Amino acid sequence: MRLTWRDAVATIMTAAVGAIYIAFLAGAYLPLLSGPRALAAAVFVVGMTTCIIGSADIGSQPTGWSSVAGVLGLTALIAAIATVITGGTFGLTVLVAAIVGLWALTTIHHASRKPEPEAPTPPDSDELLEEFKDTLPPRMNVY
Repeated sequence: MRLTWRDAVATIMTAAVGAIYIAFLAGAYLPLLSGPRALAAAVFVVGMTTCIIGSADIGSQPTGWSSVAGVLGLTALIAAIATVITGGTFGLTVLVAAIVGLWALTTIHHASRKPEPEAPTPPDSDELLEEFKDTLPPRMNVY
């Protein structure tokens, strides 16, 4: 299956998360994102938005893909909460890694899925009439 515009947007957003995280590690001054708590909250919101935009339509039945994605999502949530509470950078690292892992998982899933077969078009009514004309009862005209 081809990758879609949703995958492109998710890639750009994930790259932005990675760039902001690398800038934070390098000690760059980031207005409004100066500490790990604020950065974790922002990264979590951007990560959730990325998941909404680039999520795979995997159906209602759990699969291996959805199980791994669920574990990564739960890991991101726990890491975000832990970072906001403690202010430590380890949780921020785990959060960014989980978001990048979710992005990679869904992108690989989208790229490797086989396209769904096209639904057959229903036959035209004239074709059906011609095919079954001998088996239909005679037409009754009642006045």
